[in-house]
Amino acid sequence: MPTYKSTDRAYFNITGSSELKLIRSKEVKYAIAQYYSRLDILNLVQNTHEMELVQTFYPYVIEHLDFQAVNSEIIND
Repeated sequence: MPTYKSTDRAYFNITGSSELKLIRSKEVKYAIAQYYSRLDILNLVQNTHEMELVQTFYPYVIEHLDFQAVNSEIIND
């Protein structure tokens, strides 16, 4: 399943070391903070989606799918 990954090491280095003061524009600081705030939400949604897929959908498919019928359709095509 494709997921979006962003590197946040530089952001955490800047915020953790008080170097954020080097960025003078409040708009830029706000935009960076918003980006990483939304990234946290995106990661939460991606993880929840994957968990639902693995814990709910896959077991349902394995339990209810007629693999012999699917296999015979593939062979007959």
